[in-house]
Amino acid sequence: MAPNTPLFLSQYSASDRPESTPAPANRRTLSPRDTGTSDKFDNDDASWHGKVTTRTRITACTTVAADNEDPFSPSSDPEDPDIPEHVPKVPKDNELEDELENHPRLQTTMLALLGVEGNQEAIETQLAQMTNEETIAALLCTHAAVIKRLDNLAALMAGGPTQTPPVPNPVSPLFHEEQVRTHVYPGVFKDYIRRIAREAMLDKTLEAYGRDRQERSLFRTVMAQLALQLPTFKRANLPPKYLLDDQLAIAHVVAQVKSQLKHVRHKARNVLLTGMNPKDPPGYIPPLDEPSRLLWRHFMGGNTTMSDDQVTALLDLRPLLCTWFAFLRLATIHNHVSDALRNVSQWDQINCRLAQMRTLPVNYTRHWHRMLCSKDTQLFGPAPMRADLDIEQLACPTHAEVNARIAAQGARE
Repeated sequence: MAPNTPLFLSQYSASDRPESTPAPANRRTLSPRDTGTSDKFDNDDASWHGKVTTRTRITACTTVAADNEDPFSPSSDPEDPDIPEHVPKVPKDNELEDELENHPRLQTTMLALLGVEGNQEAIETQLAQMTNEETIAALLCTHAAVIKRLDNLAALMAGGPTQTPPVPNPVSPLFHEEQVRTHVYPGVFKDYIRRIAREAMLDKTLEAYGRDRQERSLFRTVMAQLALQLPTFKRANLPPKYLLDDQLAIAHVVAQVKSQLKHVRHKARNVLLTGMNPKDPPGYIPPLDEPSRLLWRHFMGGNTTMSDDQVTALLDLRPLLCTWFAFLRLATIHNHVSDALRNVSQWDQINCRLAQMRTLPVNYTRHWHRMLCSKDTQLFGPAPMRADLDIEQLACPTHAEVNARIAAQGARE
């Protein structure tokens, strides 16, 4: 550091100042009115700040005017006694432009604070004009800013991409077996199972209603639809560890699905037996058109947005579905009125008939369908009461009757 800086200057009393040394030509003497203090100004010093100065004479430096005093100079005298020394004075709004023009270092500092890159040549010029104290202060500030920026970058690189932490499963004091056994299925899950089961019963290609191991059974169709659900739905409605293929949880879900399918089949049976109970409306057994509409609305979740004519027009486009409804109704009524079949489920009887029909040729199936629709019209076309029905005739066409019809048609041809 150069010896002409204030840090290396010794202090002495005012009486020791030399009085015979003339003031340099490039300086002007400041009066107490200009400085705001009653002390005397020593022309031999480079600058004076209202305190004792050094013996060393500085003749190579020029003095900054009082009204343009550099706020970043370490020798500046703060106007406010509460502000510590070496703190720059913030210019007022109306003096900002003048201060920036008179103090280029202030302009560079403000550009650095705003994050704007300044002129490199101007910065080099300012560094060359700085004193040792100002240069050291600028270097320290630069090093501190670089270290802070590196720390921020290191923290960002160590943190990695921001990810939402997974929601932990609630901790339960019960064992897994107790959690599965006490699991309560919400109404949303039960409604979902019943809805997809009713829609599956509209499929005329269904091969079994009660046999769970059948490939195209009602149970396997519902379980396949459940497997397509999102993990969030399964996690919210099914027992713990079901997504992990836990056998205990799977068995509990299978039991719940079978319970809901039993409920769906029971509701469908009540619709198929419409008119068989004299105490229930309408009091008679309606023709096929009316139970077909009732079954379609039931399987579609109680659809009431369509009128009867609209539903009838829709069913006219699906004649095989109406034939399917006729088969389901006649088989259910036969199981209901037969004393020998009271302990046999009508769905088991229907499954047996479907398994038998799959082994027969297509020509046989066509004749059986025609005989079935003809018999339904003969029995229920006049909308009879139950007491007027011949119980012996309430059965699907037998194998012998179908073969006789096929033989008679072949003889005519």
